[in-house]
Amino acid sequence: NINTHKLMNNDLKILIADDHIVLRDALAQLVNTFEGCNVIDTADNGRDMIIKIELGNVPQLVILDLNMPVMDGWEFLEMYKKKYAGLFPCTKILILSSTVNPKDKERAAQDPIIIGFENKPLSYNTANSLKELPFLTTFFN
Repeated sequence: NINTHKLMNNDLKILIADDHIVLRDALAQLVNTFEGCNVIDTADNGRDMIIKIELGNVPQLVILDLNMPVMDGWEFLEMYKKKYAGLFPCTKILILSSTVNPKDKERAAQDPIIIGFENKPLSYNTANSLKELPFLTTFFN
């Protein structure tokens, strides 16, 4: 079970989409070690992430891999923006990818729903520093 502590009302609710199960589970465990963070669910592709959201798992933060089968991160993002961004305006996206394509980082920087772009794997220090992103500071102060 990825929920390692009781969800508090002010916890940052997080969904993780990554097709690599070992990295996904390690990331969920890492994120759950931070007080105030709660990984509410994970998915191995964008389509499954959409299903999780439709089932009521509405996060404040989606940690999103770009290169996944079935529905990749960009396809998920486009569908999410069309169907759900208006319903859940407080949800933001953090890209976590191994891509080396500079166009991916440029595209992410242009999108206001994306609050950051980090390279895999996410280290403890990098994860800890993400608390300083403007969107996330309110959850940790």
